[in-house]
Amino acid sequence: MGEVITIVNKTVVIGKIMTSVSLSACLIKNDRRVLLIDLDLQRHLTKAFGYRNMNVACYCINY
Repeated sequence: MGEVITIVNKTVVIGKIMTSVSLSACLIKNDRRVLLIDLDLQRHLTKAFGYRNMNVACYCINY
């Protein structure tokens, strides 16, 4: 059965992106499947993975 981990806070600039990326990297290293969903209109999580041109609304990235 899958698990859902949500990282949310109403405060701006508190480390949600870094926490999400670091946690997902740890899970991947332990052979877990990870799906990160960037719901922020500024797309900081998406940009953290090097995607700058946002002409498409959704990306499926397989690492």
